[in-house]
Amino acid sequence: MVGGSWSAMRLLFVSAVLQLPVALCWRSTSQSIYGAQISTIRQTINGIGDATAYESLGWLWTYPVASTDTTGLGKSITWAWDPTLCSKLLPRFRERFTTISFIDCNWIKAAMHRAFDTWSQNHPLISFSEVTNLCEQEGVITGGPQGGCEHAEIWVTWRDGSALDATAEQAALARPSARVTSSFRYTNGEQPEYRVGNMVMPRQVIEVVGGKIEFAWEYPMCWYLDSNFCSGFHALKHTYSPMAVYAGGVTILFTLWSIAMVFIIFKFIIAVREQLRIRWEALKDLDGDGDIDAQEIAQQVAERVYWRTQAFIAANAQDSVLETAAKWTVLLIPWPFYVYIFQVCWDCYDFEAAAAHEIGHLLGLGHPDTGAEELAIGYTVTGNNSFNSLLAYGTAMNASTCTRLWDFVAPGHPAGSPTTKKGVRPALMESFTTHNPSVCLSQDDYEGLLTLYPVCEGVPSEPQCVKAAVNIGYIRVTVFVIAPTLFALLLSIVIHYCLDSKERESNRALRIAKAIKTGSAKNLLARGRSGRVAPSSTRASAQGSTSRLIPKNAPYGAPDPDQARAASRIQAAKRGNADRQRLVEQKKAAGKIQAIKRGNSERAKVAELRASKGASKGAKGASADAGAGALSVQDYSSAGQLDVGSGAAEQQAATRLQAQKRGQADRARVAALRA
Repeated sequence: MVGGSWSAMRLLFVSAVLQLPVALCWRSTSQSIYGAQISTIRQTINGIGDATAYESLGWLWTYPVASTDTTGLGKSITWAWDPTLCSKLLPRFRERFTTISFIDCNWIKAAMHRAFDTWSQNHPLISFSEVTNLCEQEGVITGGPQGGCEHAEIWVTWRDGSALDATAEQAALARPSARVTSSFRYTNGEQPEYRVGNMVMPRQVIEVVGGKIEFAWEYPMCWYLDSNFCSGFHALKHTYSPMAVYAGGVTILFTLWSIAMVFIIFKFIIAVREQLRIRWEALKDLDGDGDIDAQEIAQQVAERVYWRTQAFIAANAQDSVLETAAKWTVLLIPWPFYVYIFQVCWDCYDFEAAAAHEIGHLLGLGHPDTGAEELAIGYTVTGNNSFNSLLAYGTAMNASTCTRLWDFVAPGHPAGSPTTKKGVRPALMESFTTHNPSVCLSQDDYEGLLTLYPVCEGVPSEPQCVKAAVNIGYIRVTVFVIAPTLFALLLSIVIHYCLDSKERESNRALRIAKAIKTGSAKNLLARGRSGRVAPSSTRASAQGSTSRLIPKNAPYGAPDPDQARAASRIQAAKRGNADRQRLVEQKKAAGKIQAIKRGNSERAKVAELRASKGASKGAKGASADAGAGALSVQDYSSAGQLDVGSGAAEQQAATRLQAQKRGQADRARVAALRA
């Protein structure tokens, strides 16, 4: 009854499979390298035929009988990390900002652990353990591709680019160590054998006893760790094509960049036009010595550069703070995003995915899509791409089916299963490139693993994938996207703050100029009514406060018309104050002249009185006295004229002195403002 059920089930599956078109699914190493055929492997598993070890199912790890036996899958498969590997690989990882790396050796080793877990969490009899520390403690570890440790069955190291079988396209390479044995045991407890008549003989099988995983590190090789970050790009590559997705991404990035650049260039042209509208006066002699020296030229050139810069900034800050920040953000982000984020997912390799892929080779799985490219010399028949119809349709293995699992293996692929554009069923074991990394087993990989290492019960129908998030990609986004955004926002705030400060200063200057003009009119009105002038201390205070804002002869050709008008008003007020000061000085000089004239007339009267009193002394004496009196009056008159002349000279000297003082004060204020 059991035999009849079994035959009916097998015929049902095989008849369904034979009607399927041939597609690319998993292949064992025996099929990839030696062209082993499904029919031959099925016969050897069932103990029929005399196929050689290379034509049979092999390149697998044996499962020992005793639980204490460490051979093959016993206990676990041990591995060690080459102590010189990190120094080779770290510079090739793109998780960095210039010379600052976001990762260290522990991050890379953690990715290697996750790669081993990719397989062990999907098979109860396969596990891996690291013995690097044990090897280092005992001093039995040697670095390099030819090194290793006696406690480690798998040696993780770097690739020697000078090796004969090394090619530039290989990001990683698995080198299994194998032997031909007659004591091999499958994970379902069966041992390969064949019958000769009534005799049962052990069949020879190629057994894997160890191996190496080598990673490329020579330039221009590059790696990354955050698999999840690039997974979105890789999904698009599978849906469309790598070149189409790349072209679309580059187009979007640099379209945004071009738009921002056009806006900024437009603003720049406007700023240049504003500068060209400025008309500068000829260079002036600032110190009045009749010669324009180098210092005066430098001062005026520096002032012109200042005003041109102000005009440029003002033209570029007409937008709001957020608009300016958005413009600069769109300008700054595309290039770092393209180089450090987008391009990494195209040009670099996923380290964890590469490690998991090579571990699959050490476990006996080959590439499903390489055809005859990997055939060993002397072998011409390509091994079949296979799938297990029992597992593909969700039927669980049991004690009966797990011992004859190859009866359900057929070429092609399951009906309705998805395939890539290359006609390959999605698989981690697809020939590894930068465009198809995977850190989890697909259904195709899972079926191949369970077919090579059958388990009679307790396994789920779908693969498991439990991964810890690395999130280094988001750190890169923070550095290369958020950082430029914050920088652009800060730059926009600083520009607008400077312009607002300058506008407030200009408005303050206008208010002061208006106040001075109003105050001057009030002083003139008060002077007309009372004949008094405002105290000089008040005038000096007003002049000092305005001179700190707007220099006497500056700016030369300033672009702000309001500032020019304010400066004109201040200069007019200063000229009015100077005129009033000169009027006061003239009045003082006239008073002095009147006083001198009054003194001369009084002295003349005294002489006349003296002459009248001395008339009785005789004509001669009177004549003499009268002549003396006349002489005295003449002398006094002459003295008065001399005094008047000296008063006019004093007035002229005072006027020149005031003019010199005003000139010196003006030059001092100009120099202070320029400083």
